[in-house]
Amino acid sequence: MRKAQKETALSFVQTLYQANEHIKELLDQKDTVQAMELLGQCQQEAISFGELLEKTEGEACPTIGYIEQYCEETYQLYVKLRENEPVNNKQTHKLFRRQLIQVENSVKNDILQELEIVFLPYNASMWDSLESVWKAADEDPCCNVYVIPIPYYDRNKDGSLNKEHWEGNLFPDYVPVTRHEDYDFAERRPDVIFIHNPYDNFNYVTSVHPFFYSKNLKRFTDNLVYIPYFILDEISPDDRQEIEKMKHFCTAPGVINADKVVVQSEDLRQIYIDVATKAAGADTRGYWTKKISGLGSPKADKVLNSKKEDLIVPDGWMKKIRKPDGSWKKIIFYNISIGPFLYYRDKMLDKIRDVLEIFEENRDDVVLLWRPHPLLEATVESMHPELLKRYQELVDDYRRSDWGIYDDTADMNRAVLLSDGYYGDTNASAVPLYGITRKPALIQDPNVNMKDKSFKLSFEDAVIEKEKLIFPTGDCDMICLYDFKNGITKKFKGYASEDIFKQHQYGAVCKYGPHEYLFAPSSGSKILLYHSEKNEFSYIDIENVKGESSKLFGTTLQNGKYVYLLPGTYPAIVRFDCEDNTVDYYGNWLNKLKNHVKKGEELFGHGCGLIGENLFLASKTANQLVKFNLLTQAETLITVGSSDTSYSAICSDEKNCWLATSDGTVMRWDPVSQKCEIIDLPQDIGSSGYLSFSGLLYFDKRIYAVPYSAKDAVVINQETLQARILHTNDTMESCWCSFSRITENKLYLYYSEQRRLLEIDLLQGKPSNSYTIYEDQDDPISRKDFYWKNCWDKSKNQYIEADSNSLSFFLDAVKRSSIDGHREKAGLIGKQIWDSIVNA
Repeated sequence: MRKAQKETALSFVQTLYQANEHIKELLDQKDTVQAMELLGQCQQEAISFGELLEKTEGEACPTIGYIEQYCEETYQLYVKLRENEPVNNKQTHKLFRRQLIQVENSVKNDILQELEIVFLPYNASMWDSLESVWKAADEDPCCNVYVIPIPYYDRNKDGSLNKEHWEGNLFPDYVPVTRHEDYDFAERRPDVIFIHNPYDNFNYVTSVHPFFYSKNLKRFTDNLVYIPYFILDEISPDDRQEIEKMKHFCTAPGVINADKVVVQSEDLRQIYIDVATKAAGADTRGYWTKKISGLGSPKADKVLNSKKEDLIVPDGWMKKIRKPDGSWKKIIFYNISIGPFLYYRDKMLDKIRDVLEIFEENRDDVVLLWRPHPLLEATVESMHPELLKRYQELVDDYRRSDWGIYDDTADMNRAVLLSDGYYGDTNASAVPLYGITRKPALIQDPNVNMKDKSFKLSFEDAVIEKEKLIFPTGDCDMICLYDFKNGITKKFKGYASEDIFKQHQYGAVCKYGPHEYLFAPSSGSKILLYHSEKNEFSYIDIENVKGESSKLFGTTLQNGKYVYLLPGTYPAIVRFDCEDNTVDYYGNWLNKLKNHVKKGEELFGHGCGLIGENLFLASKTANQLVKFNLLTQAETLITVGSSDTSYSAICSDEKNCWLATSDGTVMRWDPVSQKCEIIDLPQDIGSSGYLSFSGLLYFDKRIYAVPYSAKDAVVINQETLQARILHTNDTMESCWCSFSRITENKLYLYYSEQRRLLEIDLLQGKPSNSYTIYEDQDDPISRKDFYWKNCWDKSKNQYIEADSNSLSFFLDAVKRSSIDGHREKAGLIGKQIWDSIVNA
C-alpha cells in the first residue's frame, strides 16, 4: 500500500473512533434514530474500506478480518436498536473501541507501506549523481522505483527553446527507463521525487522541459529532493572569496523549492545555509539548517565502487593505448569546462591548440583522452556563436588525425578510472573525483604560454634601488638580483639554502642599512640577514615556529633602529634591533583577536598604517584594527566598520588610515574622531566586488589602490576624495598584484599570473616599462628535478599550471610515476542518503 493510502487508512480509523464516541452520546440521549443512521454509515464505509484492502493487499490481509468483525458488531447493534431491544451502551462502546484498536494496529503492523519513488535525470552523463541512491531505493522491498529521463533543450541566444534532447537510450542497460509520457504525475503523486538539475528557467544555455521545473514538480509530491549533478572543490565556510564565486548555486530554484537538499560535505552544507539565510533573512536559518544536509555526493560512490579492470574499453581506444610491446601508455584525461571557456574565449582556443600539439609530441608514451563538458558545444553556439566554427575545427582535426581518444559518451567515470592523470579546468567535477582516487591532477591556466620554455621567476616583495631589483623568489629558495638595464637576473652567491626546492621560504624584504638587508620568513623558520658589501648571509632564530608554516610575516616596517616584522600567520609583532641583532615579541593583541581567527589563517591585510608613533594593522577576518605604540609598546584593539567587514589592505597619510575592505570598497578612517568615509569608486573597475584590491599605497597626497580582482588600479585624491582609474592592465582580465611599491615617482606592480613587473610613471600617469624576470641563464635550476621535487613528492595530488609547473613537466612526472590510484573505502553515500529520506 502506498504511503499516502496508508495514511488515509489510519485517518479513516480515527474517523471511526470519533463516530463511536458520537454514537455513545446519541444513545445516552435516547436518540435511537440518529444513532442507527450513523451506524449504517460506519458499516458502509467499513465495507468499502475492506473491499479496497482486498484489491491492494489481497484477501489474506489480516486487517480485513478485523474490519469484518467490526461490521458484524455494528450490524448487530443496528438490529437491536431497530427492534427496540435493550442495549448496554457502556459495554457496547468499549467493545467497538477494542475492535477499532485491533483494526488500527493491524493497519500499522500488518500492511506493508510502499513508497513510489521517481528519479528525474536529464543528462545521461550526470546519472552518477543519483545512481547510488537509486540502487539503494531499488533494493528496498517497500519501494516501487521509476527512472524517468526527462527532455531538455538547447536555448537560442534570445532564450527561446531550440533543439530537444532525450537521452533515455544512453543509460546503462541495468537501469530500467520509463518514458515521461507514460507516467501520470497528477494521478500517481509519487512519495519522493529526486532531481539533479536546479536551474528551472534560469539556465541560459539549456533548459529541461518546463513541466519538470522544480516549482512545478512540487505540485505532485510532498518530498522533492535535490542532489547536485556536480561536485565542487571543497571550500572553507570562512573563505569569502571562493564563496562569492559559487554562491549562485546556493540559491538556485531547485534549492529553494526542494523539501530536502543534499550536498557533498558538511562545509558545503554550512555555506549553503549561510548564503540562503543571508538571502532570505536571519529568521530562516532554522529552516535551511533542517532542509540541507551534507551527507555527500553519490558521484563519489561511482568512483569508489568501480574497478579499472571491470571497465569496458572500446577497441578503438585500446589501439591507441597499447604500445607495440603490449604495455599501456600513460593516459591523461583532458577536460574543458564551460565557465573558463566563456571567460577566456579566443585565449582558450589558443590554449587547446597548444595542448593538442604537446600531446601529439608525446604520443609514443602518453595518450590523450579528451572529454569536453557535454554541454560545451551547445553553450558556445548559444552564447558565443562566433567561436563555434574554430572550436569545431579543433575537434574535427583532432578526431580526423586519430592519434588520441575523443570521449563524447555519457560515462565520465570511465575516463576518471581509466586515466593516470587529469589535466584541465578546476571547476569540473573530475577534479574532486581525482582527489578520491589520489591520482594527480594539473589545473589548466590559459594564461601560461606553453611555447615559452623560459623559467619566469615570481616574488611577493622586493627592494628597488639604482635600477636594480633585489628579491627572494617564490618559486624556490633563491635570493636574486635583477638588472633593469640589461634584463639579466643573477642569484646571490654564498647563500647556502637548506632546500633549494622549497617554495616561499622568504617573502617580505627591507633594506635597513647601507649594505644590510633583512628577509622575513614566509614558509621558513628564521630571519635571513644579508650584507651586500661582504656578501655574507646570517640567520636569526624566531620563537614558536612549528612544523609547516605559511606566510609567517606579510610585510616589514623600518622605524629608527628597528625593523618590525608584521604578522601573516605568526602570533606576534616581531621587533628586530638593527644594532645588536636582538629580537622582541609583542603579541598580547592576539588574545583579543583570536575569536575572529582560525588556526592557519592570515591575521592581517597587506601593509600597515603609521601615524606618529602609532602603528595600525587591519584584520583580514574581522572589523578590527590593532593599534601598536612603537614607543610604549601599548597594544589596543579597535572596532572599525560594520560587523561583517574585514580588510584586505591598509595604508595611512599624515592623520588618517585608508582601508580596502574585503567586499571591494575603500574607506578613510580618522583615528581621532573614529569617523569612516566610504569612497565612491568608478563603476568600471572590472571587479567581482570581493577583494578588489590587494594593496594600498600613499604618495604625494594620493592613495593608490592596487588591483586584486579589479582590472586596474584606482587613484584617490586625499583632499577631494575623488577616485579615478589608473590603467595598468592591457588585457581584458583581472590580475592579482602580489607586489606594489612606489619609488622615485614610479609605481611598480607585479602581476603574478602574467609574471610581469609593470613600471608606471606617476608624473605622466601611464605605464612606462614592463619587465619579465627570468632565471639566471648562467646558473639555471634543473626544471625537471624542481618539478619532481616540489610538485610530486607531496601528499596532495592537485597542482596549478605555471611556468614552473608546466604541462610538459607534468607529463614527464606521470611517465616516471607508478601511481595507480586507490580507494580508501567503499562508497555508502547513496545508502545513507536513502536512509535519511525514508527515516525522516
